[in-house]
Amino acid sequence: MQEIAVGKLQEDHELIDRAMVRELISIIPEDWRTAVLQIERSVDFGDIVRYSHEVSSPEGHRDVVQPTEEIFQRAIELDKVFTTHGCVWREVTYLVSEETDGSWKYTIDFKY
Repeated sequence: MQEIAVGKLQEDHELIDRAMVRELISIIPEDWRTAVLQIERSVDFGDIVRYSHEVSSPEGHRDVVQPTEEIFQRAIELDKVFTTHGCVWREVTYLVSEETDGSWKYTIDFKY
């Protein structure tokens, strides 16, 4: 079994994560204070990798927000970084929240 250098992996995907978060914040409606981007990775017959993307509001907003081409591309880049390190994720969830001072924070959850 290949040993995964977690610190190096984290360092390698950090720039992608930041770009993903910036893009997510840029596409949500102004009245949203939190948003979730969930990306699922699956492999079909013939080893074709597919990604499904969903943007939603934990606050219950019903606006439809479509992921952008940049989000699609960043998901592919993220997958490449992980597979380069011998690790494959099946789902990644980005949660962004606006603070009272107008700044944004984010968390990321990977499922393997």
